[in-house]
Amino acid sequence: MRTISVLPQLQLIEKGVFIGNEENLVALRQGDVDGACGPYSLLMALITQNVLSREEVTDLNIQDGRTRLGKFWNNLYAFDTMVRDGTFDHDLSWLLETFKHHPNGKVRAKDLESVTTRAKSNEIAEAINNGDPVIIGLNWQGGGGHWAVAIGYETYGDQVTKIMLLDPGYPAPNLSYWNAILSVATDDGDLQAAGKLSCTHLAQGQSWSTKCKLAECLQITVN
Repeated sequence: MRTISVLPQLQLIEKGVFIGNEENLVALRQGDVDGACGPYSLLMALITQNVLSREEVTDLNIQDGRTRLGKFWNNLYAFDTMVRDGTFDHDLSWLLETFKHHPNGKVRAKDLESVTTRAKSNEIAEAINNGDPVIIGLNWQGGGGHWAVAIGYETYGDQVTKIMLLDPGYPAPNLSYWNAILSVATDDGDLQAAGKLSCTHLAQGQSWSTKCKLAECLQITVN
């Protein structure tokens, strides 16, 4: 039997995916010429964990350099203009440090240490079952990388076949909880392909999929 699960705190209306109230939409989209998919993904994960609200993230008038979010924005200046060189997992963990001590609990990024795609997919599914989003790194065919947030998954039997993503590189979803899918196995549960590029990424509005590798995985926890 095929089953789809998403983060339990998410809800869906015609405007998109939200948490808590209908104005607190989760999906954020990066600019077309920047490389800030990592920070965008981190902010979306923090919204799903109720560490930040959409209003705090998007309203420049309420940002204060003395606050946690203000310090986050200030720390972004450590990267080049528009984060054109991208970010690595240790960069995202460093940015998260500004939220480490939060009224809701200790916020941290936990590296998922599995090596194989199958094992990583199972760890992502377990995190989602626990209510934790996972920021995943993708390595593209031909070079380069990308970050997105895993908020759901599909299984066939006991095997995870697809990971559902909120991907900051594409329009926000309003008919489903996700706007991109990472296929990690065939529909009958077999591994999709051998070698380094064993996954395929397909996003809303695209008519083609892209081969990639599921690389770094950061589970965002609050406790």
